[in-house]
Amino acid sequence: MKKNSVIACFAILLLIGFVIPYSFAEESKLPDWIKNIFVWYGQGQISEDDVLNAITFLVENKIIQIEIANQSMEMMNQGIMKQNMPFNVDVPVIMPMIDGYYKGNKVYFVHTEVSDSAMAEIMSKMINFPTLHVPELKNIPEDQMARVYVFTNGVPGSDPYGGGPFMFQIDVFDSIPGQKKYSQFRIPYLVTWNNDTKPSILNSESAILKAESDGKVTIEKSNLVVNVPMITWEMEVYYGKAMGKISMIPRIFESMSGVEGELIFVNEKNYVAIFKLHSEKSMGMMEMSP
Repeated sequence: MKKNSVIACFAILLLIGFVIPYSFAEESKLPDWIKNIFVWYGQGQISEDDVLNAITFLVENKIIQIEIANQSMEMMNQGIMKQNMPFNVDVPVIMPMIDGYYKGNKVYFVHTEVSDSAMAEIMSKMINFPTLHVPELKNIPEDQMARVYVFTNGVPGSDPYGGGPFMFQIDVFDSIPGQKKYSQFRIPYLVTWNNDTKPSILNSESAILKAESDGKVTIEKSNLVVNVPMITWEMEVYYGKAMGKISMIPRIFESMSGVEGELIFVNEKNYVAIFKLHSEKSMGMMEMSP
């Protein structure tokens, strides 16, 4: 590994151990050297590959899994993660990113909250990172929510997370950011393959609805609400393709009033997104890059 990568690994290792405890502590002052990895990257002293190598090293050695997930879960059990908590906006928060489908193309998103405690536990175990149990999500008006289709059987899931929460094919979304009906707050619709049918991958809402009309699947509306902000997605622009990317997510944690997440780093290959948390302010929602 290159010298810069070794430095990056060391700096991120120190960051990982503190990112959850300090980012939500009542009083938090971190030494500048913990943040140096992001300073170096911003100044061009190390490359994106160096950062990715460092993160890959941590994932492969289960450092992120142990340090972030276990410490965060312990804090949740102790009731530390509550509404209106003070936090250190200078400390980046590293979150696992999950893949899904929209109109046949891959999209990437993060789990932050769900209205049901049992599902919060399932989703947390699925990605080795806590999904918060927030019953108040059910108070959001239904016309302000979108749909996500979750498979309860059929084609087995694939790496890295084994598919959806039931370990079958990845979820399907009905909308992406920029569309009128898009919302990060979604009602899961459970898709079940009927007996005597051969399951296949359904990668769009239209394909799912057609399978239902053909008698192949049954769709059931759940009584859950999830907060699953989309991070990146592919979309058609004037007969071509472009990538959409969120720059700021308002209400990234509905349980933390007035907090939004600024996306500062994303890597689809390694399923990693890094955010900084801020008080809500007037900023553009998305940025587009060809």
